[in-house]
Amino acid sequence: MRNLTIGVLVIVAIFLSGCQQQSQELSDYFKELEDSQVRLREQADKLLEKSESFRVSQERGRRPNLAPVQEALDAVITGLKQEKKRLSELSVPEPAETLHQLVLERLDTQLVVYGKISERNALHSRQGKLVDELDPDFSDGERSLSESNALDAKVEEINRDLEELTSQARALEQQAVEEWRRLGKRYEIEVEAEFEESAKDLRRDL
Repeated sequence: MRNLTIGVLVIVAIFLSGCQQQSQELSDYFKELEDSQVRLREQADKLLEKSESFRVSQERGRRPNLAPVQEALDAVITGLKQEKKRLSELSVPEPAETLHQLVLERLDTQLVVYGKISERNALHSRQGKLVDELDPDFSDGERSLSESNALDAKVEEINRDLEELTSQARALEQQAVEEWRRLGKRYEIEVEAEFEESAKDLRRDL
């Protein structure tokens, strides 16, 4: 009987030790996620700042410079790629595999979103150049109007794509946050389950 009791205690001790180790691994993984979001949030804030300046210039009737916005956008895209690479190389605890997959899928979707916004910015730049290239006598007005209409159509197509893509990004974000909080509650780990500013506020403003 005594040997049986000792055996049970040993099994319980091993089980508790395994749980503690898994909890620590999850805690370390959550810290990596939180640090990743801090880095991405800093870049997103810079992009929002540039986009706000761009918007103010438009409202004041000035011809805004899109270059600083595109530069900040390129930095966000580069940051997203770096974070995806960094997170992809992490050792992921088994309970967090679903969360990890959601996070990576969200990063992939965001890359597509920002890529679409970058493509749209290029179209806007071309539209501005069309105005500069007009002859004083508007002799090429018909050609310019035709190209402008084609550019408008492409911009609207991108806007439609962005509506769907940002909806997907928000859905993935919500699923990831819920899974993150569920794991934190289950393993009694305090978490900051949130992500950097979504691209939803940028889809039509940049």
